[in-house]
Amino acid sequence: MVIYTLIISKLEIANIYQVIVGITTGIGLILWYERAKHIKGALISTLEIGAVFFTAILGFLVLREGITWMQIAGMVLLIAGVYYISKDEEPI
Repeated sequence: MVIYTLIISKLEIANIYQVIVGITTGIGLILWYERAKHIKGALISTLEIGAVFFTAILGFLVLREGITWMQIAGMVLLIAGVYYISKDEEPI
């Protein structure tokens, strides 16, 4: 797919913000995965799944987007799942 895209379109940097976002995202991912090596798998999966929850909340608060009933149901199930996963865990 990358080869096809490079052939049919030109590589273009529209503005400096593309570069800044790419660099900060790359650094953030590297730091995340390096730190993830030292944390239990259950906690990592909880944090990964929790990103969807926080994205919906930030979209609602910052961008004034609506939250659907399906998203609310998913958030409730997510919170319940996190509670049951961490219920028997020792504190870090």
